[in-house]
Amino acid sequence: MENFMVPVFNVGGKPCEDENGVLKYVDGTVHKFEAMDVDLLNIPDLEEMAKSSFGFPVYNAMHWVVPNAANFEFGLRKIKKDSDILELRNSVVDNHCVDFEIYFEHPVFVLIVADDVEVDRVEVNVNAGCVNLDSDVEEESSSHDS
Repeated sequence: MENFMVPVFNVGGKPCEDENGVLKYVDGTVHKFEAMDVDLLNIPDLEEMAKSSFGFPVYNAMHWVVPNAANFEFGLRKIKKDSDILELRNSVVDNHCVDFEIYFEHPVFVLIVADDVEVDRVEVNVNAGCVNLDSDVEEESSSHDS
């Protein structure tokens, strides 16, 4: 059975706690894509959609949010392997969602230029004062399961 839903990408922001200690994704932009069959959803396609739409070639992490979660922090799930995609798919289908949210964390680089020549490129920490989503998460293998 085909299950068409709209992927909604949240990029360019960072997870930060507000003044009440509630985790939110701030300073990002939102982009809705055309509806797609979530039964065909996979990590390489999500990566390609992000790369072609937003131009960033790398990212630190990709997450999705469980529909109807009590809050953003409680519903946030990392996408690292095929079983994560399966969990996303099952959750959005079971909850009869119209769309599903994907959040990206990606590095920000600053070019160091001297005499109009690029000298170096360094990564800056844009999450200063914000939450590290991986602080309490056990690291898993970064390869996709097949």
